[in-house]
Amino acid sequence: LKDKIDEKIAEGAQTKRHVKLGYGGIREIEFIVQTLQLELGRKKVEARERNTLRTLRKLARNGALSPEARRRLSAAYLFLRDVENKLQMAHDLQTHLLPTEPAEFRRLALRLGYRDGVGSPAPDQLTRDYRFHTETVHALFQELFETPEGLRK
Repeated sequence: LKDKIDEKIAEGAQTKRHVKLGYGGIREIEFIVQTLQLELGRKKVEARERNTLRTLRKLARNGALSPEARRRLSAAYLFLRDVENKLQMAHDLQTHLLPTEPAEFRRLALRLGYRDGVGSPAPDQLTRDYRFHTETVHALFQELFETPEGLRK
């Protein structure tokens, strides 16, 4: 399923710009959560939760996810949802793509609370944080499907 999503957004050169479906995006977090829920939910009814952040806490509490992986996934989820919300506020429509136009990307950074600093413009700060979170999520996503025990450590 994830491969099909990746193929579809790659067609439009959106892999690194799609906040929800792209590389390290919201959907990868949801796939991690749902995969671990399937595993744990057979034994622990409490893992059958719809809210992503509460589920991450429950997965960590039950040993299906390390506290560090939970912390990273929760931080990324909150960050990416904030980006998604600010994108949608600006366009008043359902969009998940980071703007390619520099002025629009700058406006997004400012809406998210970034401010220009000495040698560190607001758009650069947003880019840095976006890359950090998406790379973290993607690494955890790959780890889950390559070495499932890895997320428990």
